[in-house]
Amino acid sequence: MSDRRGVVLVLVLLVLALLVAVVVEFSYDVYTTTSSLYNWSEGRRLSQLADSGIEVAQGLLKEAIGSRGYTYPERVLIPVPLLDTDDALTVEIIDEQSRFNINSIIYANGNDNVRALRTLQRLLRLNGRDENLVYYIADWIDPDSEPRRAGSEAGAKNAPMYTTAELRYVKGVDEETFRAIEPYVTVFGDSGGRININTADETLIMALSDRIDETVAGNVITYRERAPFERPGDLARVPGFSDIVAEVSGMYVTKSGFYRIRATASVRGITRTAEAVIDMTTSKVLYYRDY
Repeated sequence: MSDRRGVVLVLVLLVLALLVAVVVEFSYDVYTTTSSLYNWSEGRRLSQLADSGIEVAQGLLKEAIGSRGYTYPERVLIPVPLLDTDDALTVEIIDEQSRFNINSIIYANGNDNVRALRTLQRLLRLNGRDENLVYYIADWIDPDSEPRRAGSEAGAKNAPMYTTAELRYVKGVDEETFRAIEPYVTVFGDSGGRININTADETLIMALSDRIDETVAGNVITYRERAPFERPGDLARVPGFSDIVAEVSGMYVTKSGFYRIRATASVRGITRTAEAVIDMTTSKVLYYRDY
């Protein structure tokens, strides 16, 4: 009898262990499912909050652009106060014309924009890259299949770039070259390739002309820190620039029309970001993503 009782006891203990395991697994599944649903729900709500941040920033931009004749500085970070909530919202506004629109090297009709091509060529050279890569980039973008250099049309898209990451697929553009020039270029912005002289950095200012060296470009930055340029002609006041203004006329602006807005909403470790590039001259959204 004792043996039989022992067997029964072992079976009871096994059943209890199995029941405990099932309960524990069920509890864990409920917890993870509930947590996932909570995170999903909060994430969706934060995405909507971030979208609202972009709308608010767009309104602020419209007001600022209408009240002054220049864009400065290159980026602004705005913490948005939210009352009676644990949510946090920050909005970053970035002048997209502080970069060079790489698509501008080819006009919409397929012809070369010679001045923009030369700007890109100088930008490559200033970053220690082969300036002849400009021909391979141009063949990637232009609509025809006629090579400017041997093999430059191989695999070419023959259409404007959607993202700067496409540069990686252009023949001759290795990862080192991409990383060198990517901070200076965009696929949005002015179709003529005009940059904002108030927000472009020293290297991009130098790319406007072979006559602009580090000293002259540095003078531009020093001048605008004291008083941003309100009109293109104001650039003539910069030491060393009076004889260069005519040469670069039409290659720069003092007020941008294209901006990147990045709004980030967060609460208790959950974060969502919405990002958009907006043509403020038409209020058209050129690019959007959330993550």
